[in-house]
Amino acid sequence: MENRFPILERIEPWDRGMKRIKMKCGRFICVAVVLLLILNAPCLSALEELKTIPTRPGVTQAFLLIRPAGKPVSSVVLFAGGNGRLRLSAQGVEWGEGNFLVRNRERFARQEFLVAVMDVPSDRPQGLWDFRTSAAHAEEVREVIAELKKIADTPVWLIGTSMGTVSAANAATRLKQGGPGGLVLTSTVTKKSRQVTETVNAV
Repeated sequence: MENRFPILERIEPWDRGMKRIKMKCGRFICVAVVLLLILNAPCLSALEELKTIPTRPGVTQAFLLIRPAGKPVSSVVLFAGGNGRLRLSAQGVEWGEGNFLVRNRERFARQEFLVAVMDVPSDRPQGLWDFRTSAAHAEEVREVIAELKKIADTPVWLIGTSMGTVSAANAATRLKQGGPGGLVLTSTVTKKSRQVTETVNAV
Protein backbone atom coordinates (compact mmCIF):
# COMPACT_ATOMS: atom_id res chain seq x y z
CA MET A 1 0.00 0.00 0.00
CA GLU A 2 1.28 3.46 -0.89
CA ASN A 3 2.32 5.55 2.10
CA ARG A 4 0.52 8.92 1.88
CA PHE A 5 2.33 10.41 4.88
CA PRO A 6 5.47 12.53 4.38
CA ILE A 7 8.61 10.41 4.35
CA LEU A 8 11.77 11.60 6.06
CA GLU A 9 14.75 10.71 3.90
CA ARG A 10 18.37 10.41 4.90
CA ILE A 11 20.21 13.51 6.08
CA GLU A 12 23.12 14.70 3.98
CA PRO A 13 25.77 17.14 5.26
CA TRP A 14 26.27 20.41 3.42
CA ASP A 15 29.76 21.63 2.56
CA ARG A 16 29.75 24.00 5.52
CA GLY A 17 28.51 21.54 8.07
CA MET A 18 24.82 22.35 7.70
CA LYS A 19 22.24 19.63 7.24
CA ARG A 20 19.39 19.31 4.83
CA ILE A 21 16.23 17.36 5.38
CA LYS A 22 14.33 16.29 2.33
CA MET A 23 10.63 15.76 2.82
CA LYS A 24 8.09 14.60 0.30
CA CYS A 25 5.02 16.81 0.25
CA GLY A 26 1.59 15.22 0.23
CA ARG A 27 -1.82 16.41 1.13
CA PHE A 28 -1.10 15.77 4.79
CA ILE A 29 1.63 18.39 4.67
CA CYS A 30 -0.83 20.92 3.21
CA VAL A 31 -3.37 20.18 5.92
CA ALA A 32 -0.67 20.52 8.60
CA VAL A 33 0.44 23.89 7.24
CA VAL A 34 -3.14 25.21 7.23
CA LEU A 35 -3.70 24.02 10.78
CA LEU A 36 -0.48 25.63 11.95
CA LEU A 37 -1.49 28.94 10.39
CA ILE A 38 -4.89 28.82 12.05
CA LEU A 39 -3.48 27.87 15.44
CA ASN A 40 -0.80 30.53 15.28
CA ALA A 41 -3.08 33.32 14.02
CA PRO A 42 -4.03 34.56 17.51
CA CYS A 43 -0.34 34.78 18.39
CA LEU A 44 0.23 37.33 15.62
CA SER A 45 -2.02 39.88 17.38
CA ALA A 46 -1.64 38.65 20.96
CA LEU A 47 0.84 41.44 21.77
CA GLU A 48 -1.48 44.17 20.48
CA GLU A 49 -3.93 45.65 22.97
CA LEU A 50 -6.25 48.62 23.26
CA LYS A 51 -5.40 51.03 26.06
CA THR A 52 -7.54 53.92 27.32
CA ILE A 53 -6.14 56.43 29.80
CA PRO A 54 -7.54 59.59 31.43
CA THR A 55 -5.95 62.83 30.26
CA ARG A 56 -7.91 66.04 30.75
CA PRO A 57 -10.90 66.31 33.14
CA GLY A 58 -13.65 64.09 31.75
CA VAL A 59 -11.57 63.10 28.72
CA THR A 60 -9.86 59.84 27.87
CA GLN A 61 -7.28 58.96 25.23
CA ALA A 62 -7.29 55.61 23.41
CA PHE A 63 -4.28 54.09 21.72
CA LEU A 64 -3.14 50.73 20.43
CA LEU A 65 -0.18 49.30 22.30
CA ILE A 66 2.02 46.82 20.45
CA ARG A 67 4.68 45.10 22.52
CA PRO A 68 7.79 43.57 20.97
CA ALA A 69 8.64 39.96 21.69
CA GLY A 70 11.80 40.96 23.54
CA LYS A 71 12.98 43.87 25.63
CA PRO A 72 12.18 47.19 23.89
CA VAL A 73 15.18 49.07 22.56
CA SER A 74 13.08 52.23 22.36
CA SER A 75 9.46 53.37 22.08
CA VAL A 76 7.56 55.13 19.30
CA VAL A 77 4.24 56.96 19.14
CA LEU A 78 2.70 56.88 15.66
CA PHE A 79 0.43 59.65 14.36
CA ALA A 80 -1.78 58.99 11.34
CA GLY A 81 -2.77 61.67 8.87
CA GLY A 82 -6.20 62.92 7.83
CA ASN A 83 -8.54 63.67 10.69
CA GLY A 84 -6.70 61.17 12.89
CA ARG A 85 -9.84 59.29 13.86
CA LEU A 86 -8.92 55.60 13.76
CA ARG A 87 -11.97 54.34 15.68
CA LEU A 88 -9.87 51.92 17.66
CA SER A 89 -11.52 48.95 19.31
CA ALA A 90 -10.56 45.58 20.74
CA GLN A 91 -10.82 44.28 17.17
CA GLY A 92 -8.20 46.71 15.91
CA VAL A 93 -8.34 49.69 13.55
CA GLU A 94 -11.62 50.57 11.84
CA TRP A 95 -10.29 53.49 9.78
CA GLY A 96 -6.77 54.17 8.60
CA GLU A 97 -5.50 50.61 8.27
CA GLY A 98 -3.98 51.66 4.94
CA ASN A 99 -2.13 54.59 6.47
CA PHE A 100 1.63 54.35 6.00
CA LEU A 101 2.45 54.26 9.72
CA VAL A 102 -0.62 52.44 10.98
CA ARG A 103 -0.25 49.49 8.63
CA ASN A 104 3.44 49.13 9.55
CA ARG A 105 2.99 49.21 13.33
CA GLU A 106 3.85 45.53 13.70
CA ARG A 107 7.05 46.04 11.71
CA PHE A 108 8.22 48.52 14.33
CA ALA A 109 7.45 45.95 17.03
CA ARG A 110 9.39 43.28 15.15
CA GLN A 111 12.40 45.59 15.34
CA GLU A 112 12.04 45.61 19.16
CA PHE A 113 10.20 48.94 19.45
CA LEU A 114 7.37 49.42 21.92
CA VAL A 115 4.64 51.00 19.79
CA ALA A 116 1.66 53.25 20.52
CA VAL A 117 -0.80 54.27 17.80
CA MET A 118 -2.90 57.21 18.98
CA ASP A 119 -6.58 57.71 18.23
CA VAL A 120 -8.54 60.94 18.79
CA PRO A 121 -9.45 61.91 22.39
CA SER A 122 -12.95 61.07 23.59
CA ASP A 123 -14.17 64.67 23.24
CA ARG A 124 -13.09 64.92 19.59
CA PRO A 125 -15.24 62.31 17.79
CA GLN A 126 -15.22 64.50 14.68
CA GLY A 127 -11.44 64.26 14.44
CA LEU A 128 -8.40 66.42 15.07
CA TRP A 129 -9.07 69.27 12.65
CA ASP A 130 -8.05 72.60 14.25
CA PHE A 131 -6.84 70.73 17.33
CA ARG A 132 -3.45 69.29 16.39
CA THR A 133 -1.57 72.49 17.30
CA SER A 134 -3.28 72.91 20.67
CA ALA A 135 -1.71 72.66 24.12
CA ALA A 136 -4.42 70.16 25.11
CA HIS A 137 -3.37 67.79 22.33
CA ALA A 138 0.25 68.00 23.43
CA GLU A 139 -0.76 67.14 26.99
CA GLU A 140 -2.49 64.00 25.75
CA VAL A 141 0.70 62.98 23.98
CA ARG A 142 2.57 63.57 27.24
CA GLU A 143 0.25 61.13 29.02
CA VAL A 144 0.82 58.46 26.36
CA ILE A 145 4.58 58.96 26.64
CA ALA A 146 4.29 58.52 30.40
CA GLU A 147 2.39 55.24 29.91
CA LEU A 148 5.12 53.93 27.63
CA LYS A 149 7.76 54.95 30.15
CA LYS A 150 6.01 52.84 32.77
CA ILE A 151 6.48 49.79 30.55
CA ALA A 152 9.98 50.51 29.27
CA ASP A 153 12.27 53.25 30.53
CA THR A 154 13.66 54.01 27.10
CA PRO A 155 13.58 57.10 24.85
CA VAL A 156 10.21 57.73 23.17
CA TRP A 157 10.20 58.96 19.59
CA LEU A 158 7.24 60.69 17.96
CA ILE A 159 6.67 59.70 14.32
CA GLY A 160 4.05 61.46 12.21
CA THR A 161 3.01 61.26 8.59
CA SER A 162 1.02 63.85 6.62
CA MET A 163 -1.25 65.70 9.09
CA GLY A 164 0.20 63.51 11.81
CA THR A 165 3.40 65.54 11.45
CA VAL A 166 1.56 68.52 12.93
CA SER A 167 0.61 66.53 16.05
CA ALA A 168 4.12 65.17 16.47
CA ALA A 169 5.83 68.53 15.94
CA ASN A 170 3.35 70.29 18.23
CA ALA A 171 4.03 67.87 21.10
CA ALA A 172 7.79 67.95 20.57
CA THR A 173 7.76 71.77 20.66
CA ARG A 174 5.47 72.23 23.65
CA LEU A 175 6.60 69.45 25.97
CA LYS A 176 9.69 70.70 27.74
CA GLN A 177 9.19 68.15 30.52
CA GLY A 178 7.99 64.61 29.89
CA GLY A 179 8.38 65.07 26.17
CA PRO A 180 9.86 62.86 23.44
CA GLY A 181 13.47 61.88 22.96
CA GLY A 182 13.24 62.29 19.20
CA LEU A 183 11.03 63.37 16.31
CA VAL A 184 10.51 61.89 12.82
CA LEU A 185 8.30 63.57 10.19
CA THR A 186 7.28 62.07 6.83
CA SER A 187 5.24 63.83 4.11
CA THR A 188 5.31 66.94 6.29
CA VAL A 189 2.42 69.38 5.94
CA THR A 190 3.86 72.87 5.48
CA LYS A 191 1.16 74.66 3.46
CA LYS A 192 -2.44 75.50 4.26
CA SER A 193 -5.37 74.76 1.97
CA ARG A 194 -9.15 75.02 2.07
CA GLN A 195 -9.32 71.91 4.23
CA VAL A 196 -6.00 72.16 6.02
CA THR A 197 -5.73 75.09 8.44
CA GLU A 198 -2.86 73.77 10.58
CA THR A 199 0.71 73.10 9.52
CA VAL A 200 4.03 72.42 11.23
CA ASN A 201 4.84 76.09 10.71
CA ALA A 202 2.20 76.96 13.30
CA VAL A 203 4.08 75.22 16.07
